[in-house]
Amino acid sequence: FTWWASLDLGWAFSIIYQDGVLDSLEIVAIIDGVEKTFKISLDPDDIDPSNFQSATAMWNMIEKHLA
Repeated sequence: FTWWASLDLGWAFSIIYQDGVLDSLEIVAIIDGVEKTFKISLDPDDIDPSNFQSATAMWNMIEKHLA
C-alpha cells in the first residue's frame, strides 16, 4: 500500500475522464507504472492535475525526478 493509493483523484474526472479516456483506477495504474518504469518515487505534490494534462507535462514531472 503506497501513499497515493489513498489520494482523492476526483480531479482526474474533470481532466481526463470527462472525455471517457481514463478512470481513477487507471490513473492510479499510470502513477504506479511511472514509478516502477523509471524507478522513481512520486511525491504527493506531483499528483497534481497539471502534471497529467498531457504527455509533455507527465514527462516534465518524470524528468524532475530523474535529474
